[in-house]
This record gives sequence, C-alpha cells and structure tokens, in this order.
Amino acid sequence: MPLVLSNCNYSLAIGKGTQVGYDFAALEKQLIDRFLCGRSKIEEKCETFQFRQQARDVAMFSAVRKQIPQETISLPVQRQIVMESTSLEKVCVSLAAVDIAIFFLASAGGDGDKLLGEYLHRVLKMGKTSRLHSDKAQNCCRLKHALSLWQLLSVQRARLLLANGQDPFDNVDTSYIKELEEDQITALKKVLKDIDVNTLVAETYEFVVVSDDKEKRKPEWSLHDTLASYLEEKDAPEINGFLAHFPETILLEHVCDTWRNLANYSQEEDATVNT
Repeated sequence: MPLVLSNCNYSLAIGKGTQVGYDFAALEKQLIDRFLCGRSKIEEKCETFQFRQQARDVAMFSAVRKQIPQETISLPVQRQIVMESTSLEKVCVSLAAVDIAIFFLASAGGDGDKLLGEYLHRVLKMGKTSRLHSDKAQNCCRLKHALSLWQLLSVQRARLLLANGQDPFDNVDTSYIKELEEDQITALKKVLKDIDVNTLVAETYEFVVVSDDKEKRKPEWSLHDTLASYLEEKDAPEINGFLAHFPETILLEHVCDTWRNLANYSQEEDATVNT
C-alpha cells in the first residue's frame, strides 16, 4: 500500500473536490527495482524422460559391444543362475539392475573382467535392494557378460510370467500377436528336434523386445528371414539348425505365439532330461 500511495498525484478542482491520479510508469519502475532486479530469470521448461524399457534398444546394445567385447555365459553357469532364479520378483529386481548397468556401460564402458555385482555396488553405488539375486551371477558374471546375463534373465522372467498365466508380450504391437494355425504348429514341432531351441528362444525374445525396426517391418514378412537378418546384423553366432529347418510359412505376425510354443517345448525337453 505505501508503494501505491507514494505514486499518487492529488489535484483539486472547483466543484469536483480532490481528484486522485496514479503514476503507473513510476509504479512499474519501483516494482521492477524492488522485486525483480537482481533476481535469477526463470525459464519455463518441460523436462522429458524415458522409461527404462523404452531406452533399451539395438543401438544401446551395439554401443555396449563397442565399449566392451561381450561374451556368452557358459552353459553350466547359465543353468545354475536359472536354478537360483525362480522368484519372479527377484528376477525383475536383478533384471532392472542389469538394465541400469547396460545403460551406463553403453556410454562409459569399463573393464570387461570386472565383476558385474561389484560394478553395481562400488561404481554405480546401488543399494542392497538393487542387486543380482543369484549368487552364481554375483560371483561369476563380469561386465563382458552383461548382455548375455540380460538375455538370460529376460527370458527367465518371460518364462515365469508364462507359467503364471501372464502375457510376456503385453506391450507388443497387436500386429505381431496372431496365433499360429494348427498346421504351422505341427510343422514347427516336427523340426524342433533339429534346432538349438534354447538359443532360439533367447534370440527370438530379444528380437521382439529390443529390436527398434518394427516400424520398417511388415507382419507378413517371413520370421525365418527377418530373424536371420537380425542375428547377422548384431554378428551373433548362427543358431544350430535354424536356417535349414525353421518353417518358412511362419510369419512375423506369429512371432509372439511362436515364442510361446518354443518356450513350452524347451521346458518340456528340460523336464524330460532332468527326470
């Protein structure tokens, strides 16, 4: 109020009494001097962010491979990690930790022989709640195994979801969830004995959830040819028996249902071997 009164102009007119006028220019200058001058300028800015799953793509995986040459975890160690990873909750925690590690490795790199668990704890300063819930993974997996461990845990998570009656592909475009016809299922099961199914399960799952070229691909394309091209682009070893035996009649639109059939088949085969 004193600021307003100090910028009032009073005048007297015969028959009109006292008239009050306001010096708005002077008032504005005093307001600026008192409240705005010397203050930091505030800029309106809307920060954007990405969900962890959205940030993960082929380019990030390629960047990790350039920073640190990647190796596949040995089969005995893989089996032990899977045996220790039967809780969906703990698998999700472990997978989230590996996801974060991959994000940083893609840009900063690191010593490929450094234990991944030690990297999470000492370098990324992640707490005990964000760790690898597998003693075998904690003691054996190194930075050079980051992508192999991600693939292993991702597939294990998908298997556990499938076993619980949940959909591992609930975020996948509906163009790729068409179910296989009976004759396609028969043709697929007929050749699986000649294919390395466990590797096919892992690579097919990665192809679905990581591949960032879905907009360029058509659901009517051959799954055989498209997956082969994806593996070639990332310089992955050829899947035994895949090129020679996988049915050409199965298309990209069947990829999710094909994965389910492959996962169920490998689960049954593993159960048979262990009995």
